[in-house]
Amino acid sequence: MRSARIRSLSIAVLMAAIALLASAVSASAATIPITGGEVDWGIKQSFREYVKGPIAKGQIEVSGGATEAADGTYKFPVGSGTYDLTTHQVEVQGVGTVHFTGHDMGAGPLLDVTFTNPRVVVGKTSVVYADVVSKTFPGGEVKSYPNAEFALVDASTAKPIFEGEAVTLKSMPTELTTAGSEAFSGFIPPGEELDPLSLTASYAPLVQPEEPKKEEPQSDQPKTDTPTTPAPTVATPKLKSAGGTSQLGSGGSATVATVACQSSLPCQLTAPKSVKFKLGGKSFAAKVVAPKWILAGKRGKVAVKVPKPALEQLGGGKLKIRLKLVLGTGTDAQTKVVKVTLKGKG
Repeated sequence: MRSARIRSLSIAVLMAAIALLASAVSASAATIPITGGEVDWGIKQSFREYVKGPIAKGQIEVSGGATEAADGTYKFPVGSGTYDLTTHQVEVQGVGTVHFTGHDMGAGPLLDVTFTNPRVVVGKTSVVYADVVSKTFPGGEVKSYPNAEFALVDASTAKPIFEGEAVTLKSMPTELTTAGSEAFSGFIPPGEELDPLSLTASYAPLVQPEEPKKEEPQSDQPKTDTPTTPAPTVATPKLKSAGGTSQLGSGGSATVATVACQSSLPCQLTAPKSVKFKLGGKSFAAKVVAPKWILAGKRGKVAVKVPKPALEQLGGGKLKIRLKLVLGTGTDAQTKVVKVTLKGKG
């Protein structure tokens, strides 16, 4: 993971993660409250092993709501959070404390670091902030680092997972900052890769309970029915083939299908990295180029690129390919097969 500044979360992925949240509030609201969830992070496995190992001979204690998982990572419950409708930034406040101690020579531990209340921000810049109190090593001076910019988070490849009224981003790489290294008394150098971080954010149910109906006063006027607006539906993406035959360009590329995202949510498109075909008794593989996400109301193109040896052998002839695509919105997905004849330029 690069050390300069963290790569921002792909807009398409971020919008997919929070689009359902946006539908739960009025258009005039600036933020959506996050009501719970969990931050799962082990900080640094090698550091945990060092603390409990034969050199430091220390211990690790959790408190304040934090718990230790079976794999050694720490789970911090989310006490609060928001999603900003303007900046598309998600922020959650974890709750709990992890206390590392070691190198106790009889007068108290020389290694003494307390890590408290991680706050995770995912957006244009993704960061873990935390309150840290530590002893300088080996001097022993106690220093406080409130709201320290502790680690950078690479959320660029995270795919949102929806479960009920919650969305999860798993295994996001993290990297220690200079401020984080100082807060940890230099036990971990700045720029060091830390444990991957997972995040779950829960929010209020999208379907609110109905209020009790009020009794209407009696009237002599004839009753008229008030038209109702049907509930919005999540339409599946629509696939349009290239029309049976596609002309290969001079570089060997051709568009074979177009996918229209007709939903109010971003659509996911899963395509193979390559598609195999035979030409003149030889086997070749054409590279498949397709977006993983298509924003709501937009279109995405699926293309193939035939390798140069196959393109030369094809000349002005034709070859047939068969490509399997998976289209989805939220938890709904469908498989489509594209059959296209590719025509060489000759």
